[in-house]
Amino acid sequence: MGAVMLLKYNKYWGTYRKMNSLMFMAVLLDPREKEHGLFVTVEDLIVHYDPAMKKKLVEKWVEEVLKNFVELFAAYKVENVRCAVSSSESVGETNSTSTQSSSSFGSTISSKAKYMAGRNKRKHQLSNVEDIGRSEVERYLAEPIYTPTNENATFDILQWWKVNAARFDILPLMAKDIFAIPVSSVASESAFSTGKRILDPFRSSLKPKTLEALILLQNWLRTPIDMDSSTLGVEEEEIDIAESVGRVVGEAKTDPNRPMCSPSSTHRQINLYDVPKGHILSSNNWDIFSQVITEKMNLVQRLLHTRPISNYEIFVRNYYNISRLERYVKDECKSGRIKKLGDGLKYFDQLILERPLPSTTTRTFNHLLSSVSKIKCYSDVIMLFYKRMNLVGVKPDIYTFSILINCCCQLGQLSYGFCLFGEMLKRGYHPDKVTFTILIKGLCIKDEIETAFDVFAKMAHTGIQPDAFTCNTLIHGFCRTGKVGLAIQLKSKMSEWNCRLNVVSYVVIIDTLCKGGLLDEAVVLFSEMLDDPSVVPNVVVYTSLINGFCNSGRLNEAKRLLEEMADRGISADLTTYNSIIHGHCLHGQHEEARKCFDEMMGRGISPDTITYNSMMDGLCLTGHLEEAVKLSDSMVDTGLEPNVFNYNVLIDGYCKNRKMDEAMQLFKKMKRNGLQPTTVTYNTLLGGLYRDGKVRAANNMFDEMQAFGPSPDTVTYGTVLNGYCKNGKVEEAVELFESMEDTGMLANAYMYSILMHSFFRAGKLGDARKLFNEIPNKGVVIYNTMINGLFHNMMSLEAEKLIFEMEEKGCLPNARTYDIIIQAFLIAKETDRALHFLRKMCEKEFVPSDSVFSFSLKTLSADELRNL
Repeated sequence: MGAVMLLKYNKYWGTYRKMNSLMFMAVLLDPREKEHGLFVTVEDLIVHYDPAMKKKLVEKWVEEVLKNFVELFAAYKVENVRCAVSSSESVGETNSTSTQSSSSFGSTISSKAKYMAGRNKRKHQLSNVEDIGRSEVERYLAEPIYTPTNENATFDILQWWKVNAARFDILPLMAKDIFAIPVSSVASESAFSTGKRILDPFRSSLKPKTLEALILLQNWLRTPIDMDSSTLGVEEEEIDIAESVGRVVGEAKTDPNRPMCSPSSTHRQINLYDVPKGHILSSNNWDIFSQVITEKMNLVQRLLHTRPISNYEIFVRNYYNISRLERYVKDECKSGRIKKLGDGLKYFDQLILERPLPSTTTRTFNHLLSSVSKIKCYSDVIMLFYKRMNLVGVKPDIYTFSILINCCCQLGQLSYGFCLFGEMLKRGYHPDKVTFTILIKGLCIKDEIETAFDVFAKMAHTGIQPDAFTCNTLIHGFCRTGKVGLAIQLKSKMSEWNCRLNVVSYVVIIDTLCKGGLLDEAVVLFSEMLDDPSVVPNVVVYTSLINGFCNSGRLNEAKRLLEEMADRGISADLTTYNSIIHGHCLHGQHEEARKCFDEMMGRGISPDTITYNSMMDGLCLTGHLEEAVKLSDSMVDTGLEPNVFNYNVLIDGYCKNRKMDEAMQLFKKMKRNGLQPTTVTYNTLLGGLYRDGKVRAANNMFDEMQAFGPSPDTVTYGTVLNGYCKNGKVEEAVELFESMEDTGMLANAYMYSILMHSFFRAGKLGDARKLFNEIPNKGVVIYNTMINGLFHNMMSLEAEKLIFEMEEKGCLPNARTYDIIIQAFLIAKETDRALHFLRKMCEKEFVPSDSVFSFSLKTLSADELRNL
């Protein structure tokens, strides 16, 4: 409930930059607030650790709101002038066509107009003396803030503007429009639904026919009654009404005994809801009105009590009307021509108007529901189609429930899906493997694998044989959550259920093994697939293996698989080439990547933005920035527009090569092209600026990000903290660290380590200890930072105590911990202690770093190294 309330709060009162500007303009138009009230409001909304920067942001936003307010005022002024011109033209036309008989009346109007014009002229002359050179907005804002005489009384803003409309021309119009806007939105069903007001929780047992008749009667009562003699009493009026309702198809002829309305010479429209309270209609109009209402009430009675229809009549209607429509709708659904929700609604409305509903209508509705669900209108299938089906009396079958359950699963509403499953069981339907597979897939999407496996076991227990699609769905769920062992076991049992293994069964498992770094296991499973004559490998399984080998640096094996693909007659696609190009670029082999790029182009495969990103990233890593820029230009020549990721790659390359001017120019170009910088963009630039010692430029970039860019994340704060500390701005780093709590950002181990390291470098051992003791959950990174700092400050005994404390609290040392300890003891010439921890490191099968290993060779003797 709290999360829902927070979402509602953020919708209207979230970040001030995302709020509707009319909310701020409403403050300006409040005579009790004006510009001062706007300043206070914005000051409360903006949170910043630096008071000076906060004041600057407040002033900038107030200036932006005032600018928008003036622009809106100018638009209203133009519209007001246009309306005045059109009004004067219409008045002129009216005066030109007036007759001589109204000359006295016209002279009266003319004299009154002259008087008002003179009065307004004198008023404007007086106001212009006082407010010469000032606009209406400036005059309004310059006036003192209005203070009500009775502060406890309710203040009516619109009434204030009405009273002061004589002093202002445009602002009252703006106030009337802005204050009329509701502060929150109302759902369309809540505002316009008629059925919900009739079928409320206290009247929930009405039959569909009764509900439909009540809605129709209410609609007729609200519809104006045509009193023209040319239309009253015509037979086609009743026929149209009956056909639109769809109840009296066989009784479309007019009843000769019905009372006819007496013709009237006047043509009027009477609406029951337009008659004021206490107003009495004339006797003639009331008679006509009551006769028409009586006619419509009689029609409602006949709708509720329709006579029985013969079987022959039903057969004729099904053959000539409904069957033809159903066949057309089925053809439209099967051909996939339903591309929009409106198409489905159109056919749905046509189907529900057919009477009587044939026995095949449910199947037709199922086709329609399936087509609408394929265009991903899941909520409309449930809330609109299914509810209306129940209202018109169409009974759902097992296929209807399967479609509805699938929609609930796709929406992530598994509880509703299981409710529909229970309703299906109550109606006497027995679920089949399609229904069970849909539920299993929905549970796998929500990562509820244990429940999915229970449903799978329940399915087998009820005697329903799973097929390959069901097993592959569960295998995909196992692999998605990292349970590859269970996926392999399920694959092995598929033969027991007479389920034929296909390439999908292998691809999902092989791809998961490759992404997890288990390449040898993936190769074994791939060999097993090749031995199965019923399974033919495809480009997807080869691409998964090639991608795994490329990411792990085994590029020769990836090339061998690429050649094997060609031998089997399997053509590599764009994804295959992207994988191998990315592997070469990742390991600095940009020349090999270029060869693959040219080979791909030679085969007629056009590269995409991912291909260019990999190529540019590889060139930037090896320092070939000019080639990366040329490649980016060639991408534009091929018709591909650079996206944010392309710019991020180039900006990162410039920052790593310490070319910050070029990086900033590219950043400005990116914004000129209409692309919004992401958090990664700002983080990259901040890291580069702090690395070059440009602290002021980095701070400006950080302020810009907070004011107009994306919200900073933990990486952003870590980058800024590291930049402050490395540039000797420890106090600024501490202030930023403390201000993080106000923004709701939680510090991580990396941020704590940065601050502790800076305290040790500045000789503030007490601050480092205090911060270390305040950390709630100390991990191995925190202990390593503290131990390293103590050793650097010649406090080896305290550092050694901390090592034992670390192990007692269950925080096991890693390779980095032993590197710090061994190097510190070797520097202090305490070789015995260093050898002791070096042996422990070897016992735990940790490998020393290159620096520690080389330092040990220089410091320790051959005998000491031999005894390890």
